[in-house]
Amino acid sequence: MRYLWFAFLFFIALGFTPAQAQCNGVFAANNYCGSVAGGPPGQVSLGSLGAPNYPVIHPTLTNSGAAPAHSLLWNDNNWILSLDEIAMNSTDPSALLSFTPTGTPTNTATVTLTFKFGSGACISSGAGCTATTTVTSGESLTNVIAALVTAIKGNANLYNNVAGAQGQILAVSSAGTTLSLDFNSNVAMTVAFTDSASTITSNLPVACATACSAALDTNPQFAISRSSGAAPVAGSTLGTISFNGTQSTSPTSIGTTYGQILTRVLNSTSGSILGQLGFTAGNSNAADGFFLGNGICTAAYATSNGCGGVNTLTIGEIFGGTAANAAPTIRSTSNGSASGDTLTLEASSVIVRGYGGGANFDCGIANSVGCLGLVLAGTSSGATTLSPSAVASGTLTLPAATDQLVARATSDTLTNKTLGAPVSMALGSDATGDIYYLNSSGNLTRLGIGSNTNVLSVSAGGLPQWSPAIGGAMTYLCTITASNSATLTNISNCAGLGAGGTFTNAYTSYELIFQAIVPASDQKILEFQIHSGGAYKATGYLSTHYVCAGASCAGGNVTTYIPLTYATDSNAVSLHNAAPGFSNTVIITNPSANAIAMVTSGNGGYISEGSGVTTVQSSGYWNTAAAVDGFQVLMDSGNITSGSILVYGIE
Repeated sequence: MRYLWFAFLFFIALGFTPAQAQCNGVFAANNYCGSVAGGPPGQVSLGSLGAPNYPVIHPTLTNSGAAPAHSLLWNDNNWILSLDEIAMNSTDPSALLSFTPTGTPTNTATVTLTFKFGSGACISSGAGCTATTTVTSGESLTNVIAALVTAIKGNANLYNNVAGAQGQILAVSSAGTTLSLDFNSNVAMTVAFTDSASTITSNLPVACATACSAALDTNPQFAISRSSGAAPVAGSTLGTISFNGTQSTSPTSIGTTYGQILTRVLNSTSGSILGQLGFTAGNSNAADGFFLGNGICTAAYATSNGCGGVNTLTIGEIFGGTAANAAPTIRSTSNGSASGDTLTLEASSVIVRGYGGGANFDCGIANSVGCLGLVLAGTSSGATTLSPSAVASGTLTLPAATDQLVARATSDTLTNKTLGAPVSMALGSDATGDIYYLNSSGNLTRLGIGSNTNVLSVSAGGLPQWSPAIGGAMTYLCTITASNSATLTNISNCAGLGAGGTFTNAYTSYELIFQAIVPASDQKILEFQIHSGGAYKATGYLSTHYVCAGASCAGGNVTTYIPLTYATDSNAVSLHNAAPGFSNTVIITNPSANAIAMVTSGNGGYISEGSGVTTVQSSGYWNTAAAVDGFQVLMDSGNITSGSILVYGIE
C-alpha cells in the first residue's frame, strides 16, 4: 500500500535497550531499519533519525524529507511504550482490479484495453487512454496478456502518472492469463476490452462498463509474527497481548495482569494448520471473567454486567460467522469425546430459527454418531421417544393441523385421504392381475384374475365375478416393427401364429393396428397386399379409397394393391417422411376360408408433405376365392424407416 503512515497521538515516548538490528541482511549495533522513498529498506542510524538512545518518534517522521513511506521497522529490540492511544490510518486510495480473459488469440488480430477516468489525462469525456497489442502467429493468450501489461506501462498518461493526474494506473502485472492492476479509487474508472477477431472474451466485471468497483488493497494491520527457524511445536504461544495495572497494595507498581489475548499453535503441519485464539482474565477466585461487547459475559467478570452465578454464560446472541454455510459447534466437553455428560438448554421456550430457507434440527452425525432418539416428556407422566432407523434416509413432513398421527399397529379411522401411486395391498394369495371389491360386510375382498376368454359380470348376489365371454374374444399375437425395412409382413415374423407366422382357422378375422408408419422418402404410397398360395399377390385387386386433406377430398381405384394412403406418388397429399406418420386400423375378414377375403380400414390419418393432417378410408379384396394366410405392407418405392403393426386374432 502506498502512502501508509502511522499517526501516534498524544506524543509517544519509546524506551528500549537496543540489540543488533538486521537491515538488508546486514547486522550492526545501534542501527535501525527505515523505509527509504523509492527503494527498499536501508540502514538508518539513530543519528540520522535525529533520535537519542530513548528516541521520540514524531507522527510525520520520514526519510530524506520525502513523502511518508510505508513504515519504520526495528528488529530484536524490547520496547516499553508509555502512551494513551495508538492510531493507524491509511490514506492509500489504491484499489485492485483483476480479470482473466479466455479464448484463443487470432493471428494479426488487434487486442485493446481502453481506460477512461473521471479526471486527468485519460478523462472519460474524451477518447480515454488505450493499451494495444497485435497478435503474432502462434502467440498464446498468456503472452497476449503480458503484452497488454507492457503496453499499459508504456503509456505515460495511463501508467504511474507522477504529475498527479488522478485515475491513473498505479501498478500492473500478469500471472498466466490473469491481468491485475491498481488504480485510484477516488476517481471513477471504466475499462473496455476489444478483440478485432472476437475470439477472446475479456471476462471483465460487468460494473467496469460504468465504474469499476473498488476492491481496496490490504488495509492497515497490526501484526505479531515470530520466526524461530523451525516450525513451532503444539502448545507453543506465538504472541501475547497483556493488559497490566496496579493493585491496592502497590498502587504505583505495574505488576498485576488483568487480562491477556494470546495465540497458541495446535498443529503446524503443512496442510493441517490449526491455531487457537485465547482470552483470559485474572481473578483472585481463579475463575476467568470474559466478555465480548454486550453479547457474552461470565459470572466471574462482575454481577453488575448482568451475569449470574459462577460458571454461567449469559448470552445475547452467538454468531457462527457472516458467510454462508457457517457451522458453529457447542460441545459439553472440550475434547469432543463426551461420555455420559448432558448439555441442557432450559427455558420456557427453545426456538430453532433459520433465515430465508428455514432451519434444520439435527440429532446425531451421519455415518458417525447415530441419534438414539428425541425424547418427548408427557405433561403428567411418561415419555415418547422418536427414533430413526439404523440406516436412515428421507424426510417426514408433519401436516399443518391439530390432529393425531396414525401408527401401523393401532386401530385408526382415516378421513379425507388420497392414496398416490404406487399403492400395495396384501389380502392373502394376492397375484398379478387381481382386482379388489367391497363385499357385503364392507370389507375389501380380492377377486383373482380370470382367463383370456372371461368377461367381468355381476353375480345373483350383486358381486363381481368372471364369466365366459359372449361372442369372439380378441387375442394379441405379435408386433411387427419397422427398422428401415423394405416390407412389413407376418410371414415367418409373428410368434403368436406359430413357427410359420401364417394365418390359421383358429381365428375368424384378424385386426391390424398401424402405429406411426414413416417412409424413408417423401410423398409415398403405403400399399397393402395379401399372401396366398405361397406368394404375395400384385394383381387382381378390387379396391377403393377416399382421402381428405383440409377441405378437399379425392379417391380412386387400384388393382395391383389396396391403398392405405393417397394412391399417387410424389403428390402433396401423399405420405410425408416425418413423424407422426400413418396410423389406422385394418381388419381382414374370413381369411382362412376358400372364399374372397375382405380387407377394410377405418378412418385413419397421416401427415402429408404439403397438406398437413390427412384422413383416409379404404377397402378392397383380392378377387380370387382362395385361403389367405398373410399380408405385406410396403411403399411404392423405398423403405419404411419406422413404425409398427400390432396383430390381433378375433375368435
